[in-house]
Amino acid sequence: MGLRDDEKRALGIMSVISSEPCFRTLKGLMEGLPPSEIAERQGITRQAVQKHIKRLLNVGLIKKKVEISDGKITTSYIVPKGVGKLITELISLCSEFTRSSGGIYREVKETEKSGEILKIEEKIKRISRERNRLKEQLARGIITEEEYKEEMGFLDSLEDKIKKQLEKF
Repeated sequence: MGLRDDEKRALGIMSVISSEPCFRTLKGLMEGLPPSEIAERQGITRQAVQKHIKRLLNVGLIKKKVEISDGKITTSYIVPKGVGKLITELISLCSEFTRSSGGIYREVKETEKSGEILKIEEKIKRISRERNRLKEQLARGIITEEEYKEEMGFLDSLEDKIKKQLEKF
């Protein structure tokens, strides 16, 4: 099943305003700024702003107004009230969503952190079991004192690295 025309239009609008330069251009036009000032504020060329204006015009977010006065042609862009209201509401909804979902994000991060801590603690337990196994092997004469010291030194350095990871949490 295909998209309805209004859904296609909404998708086109979202595509255009999801581009940060286009969104900033639209906000500048909403403030009544001329394209040259929008370009200066964004640190981009006037041509780039014109490209964004063209995209905004194509999806109907702005209207072009051409006036001739004293033989001089002046072009301005009008942001219909409905578009301004839509953008303001969109920003408000996004802010509200961010505030409400921030708690979810923190919970996910805390869960991830807990999982990482458990993994680190499991590594420390495995090192402890390995130490006990080495002690048994030394006691049974399976390994020499020198091999035991070498292996224990390796386990000590490994455990130090793992404890440093744990300190990060």
